[in-house]
Amino acid sequence: MAALKLRQFQKEGVYAMERFGGRSLLGDDCGLGKTVQVCWFLHRNPQFLPAVVTCPASVKHGWENEVMQNMGFRPAVLDGTRPPRPGRSKDKPPITILNHDIPRFWVDYLHDLGPNMLVADEVQAFSNRASKRTRALR
Repeated sequence: MAALKLRQFQKEGVYAMERFGGRSLLGDDCGLGKTVQVCWFLHRNPQFLPAVVTCPASVKHGWENEVMQNMGFRPAVLDGTRPPRPGRSKDKPPITILNHDIPRFWVDYLHDLGPNMLVADEVQAFSNRASKRTRALR
């Protein structure tokens, strides 16, 4: 783990996530390090791995960089709408990142990963319960 020092409010965010068993909503303002808090939470609580992160396409590679910098490994980053056939991939990365628009195409693949945690960055993108995007996430 990198020698990054969290600010006190970030530490409190990580501790709150721990108190609530990972079921939490980080509502910090933009730019205050929510991604770093999630990385530190997962580093401190590896029982929540493997984890899946869904986020806007514009920040997908930002998540990748934060995981590499703060956790010391390269996460899997999913693109497109054509996952490998079920059972073809033996690799089960600790963290898998994909953008909001493609989970419905990757449901079987993600299910095979057996994730212990789902991180929904910009969760308001899933506010319409009837949308394909929200149904796939659920």
